[in-house]
Amino acid sequence: MDKIIILGGGLSGLAAGIRAIELGYEPLILEKNSVSGGLCSTYKRDGAYLDLCIHYLLGIGNEPMRKIYEKLGCLDKGSIIKLPYFYKFYYKDKTITISRNINEFKNELLSNCSFNEDIKEIKLFIKYIKNFRYFPMIAKKSTEIMNRFEYIKTGMGYLKYIPTYRKIARLTIEEYASRYKTDILKEFMLSFMPSSFTMTYLIGVISKFITGNADILNISSSDFSNNVLNKYLSLGGKILYNEEVQSLEYDNNSIKRIITKNNTYEDFSYVINATPLNYFYNNLLDNKYKTELVDKEIYDYENNKIIASYVVFYKIKKEYAHHIPHYFIIKNEDNIKVANNINSSIGFRSYEYLKNDDDTITVSAIVDQTIDDYNYWVNLKENNTYKEEKMKKALEIKELLIKKLPFLSNIIEVVDVITPLSIENRCNALYGGYLSNLGTKTSTRGIFEVKSSKLNNLYHAGQMIYVIGGIVGALVNGIFSVDVLDYNIKKK
Repeated sequence: MDKIIILGGGLSGLAAGIRAIELGYEPLILEKNSVSGGLCSTYKRDGAYLDLCIHYLLGIGNEPMRKIYEKLGCLDKGSIIKLPYFYKFYYKDKTITISRNINEFKNELLSNCSFNEDIKEIKLFIKYIKNFRYFPMIAKKSTEIMNRFEYIKTGMGYLKYIPTYRKIARLTIEEYASRYKTDILKEFMLSFMPSSFTMTYLIGVISKFITGNADILNISSSDFSNNVLNKYLSLGGKILYNEEVQSLEYDNNSIKRIITKNNTYEDFSYVINATPLNYFYNNLLDNKYKTELVDKEIYDYENNKIIASYVVFYKIKKEYAHHIPHYFIIKNEDNIKVANNINSSIGFRSYEYLKNDDDTITVSAIVDQTIDDYNYWVNLKENNTYKEEKMKKALEIKELLIKKLPFLSNIIEVVDVITPLSIENRCNALYGGYLSNLGTKTSTRGIFEVKSSKLNNLYHAGQMIYVIGGIVGALVNGIFSVDVLDYNIKKK
């Protein structure tokens, strides 16, 4: 039985471990932290649960992704919350709600329309959503190991979506928003995702929600990760904690030894890297084994955007939970500048289904951050003004929230604040990016090789490898990494 060392116990590493056992391999996961889960985690501060990851689970309905969630144990504990709306957007004294009912959503947009020219654009927007409702989110196997027939069959499954895809895949959200003359419609389009992303992502996520393929579970991100961990352990999988890899040793174009701060491992046949690509290539891999494609994936910031977050966690008394939408976005009318940017809107999320110790619920505020913002926080840390600035912005955002929801005035308090540096420190994510593979209309992401072209026994997993990204990308590519490995072994 071939032994596989998996570097990283996040969702991708755990998924790879489960798939490895299914195919008859013996996996061992090395995790640098004292718990698994990586980005998909929750921590506690002052009796409050602070969640770092899960919002909506894409493909949770009747899509193939649902079978993967079930296969990996993701849904073993917890139940699905079917929400009537995706999110609410507050703009001055008006609101736009993305209802589960597409006709209600369409009427909501039309009711906020001030110019006749925008009516045609709204109808086209709804048409795009309808056309994308059943767009296949994942393939059945990695394209690296598809035969010609499978490749053609997979491509045929996308044929009916090509006319819509061509219209939105090279159109940024900012470009699309500029088509509207009505301010609230323009700001609505810019509210949910970074404006440099293409319309494919915005249309895709909304369409998944409307078809019932985007919902949440009533458990924390750590509980979700633990579901996958328990599945892995129940199959006989092994994981070692506090085993941060420090170096690799090579022989005959293969990794032969893995040195952690505690141990040396050499009794293995294959290595699956489920740590972030940037960390692995910059800190562990020898220069002669690096490839131009990886460099482009990691360092072409203009085309492959790094999206991180500044997040504030507040808590309020539980009896007020029903007054707060599950997820809502507020126009940044105060022009609050966080790090180097003034985001047009700020998103908020209520975690009323997580029970804090002191009869409160957690509400988070999320502000997108870029590589420039990351550098801003680094400079503050070096000048010892990091904590002060974090809290200053948290209080400014709190006032923005109170303006929109005045009843919060004396019942809301800051629990904790995290920046891209916090995420980077926890799981080595590239510049603290929580979603580092969605991209612009000129992005090259999604074409990365699972099997290393320079090392015979190295394979890659992780959300940056697969074009979807996030939880879906992490889980799917964890499976794909082992499938590709198994394919190459059998091919030999």
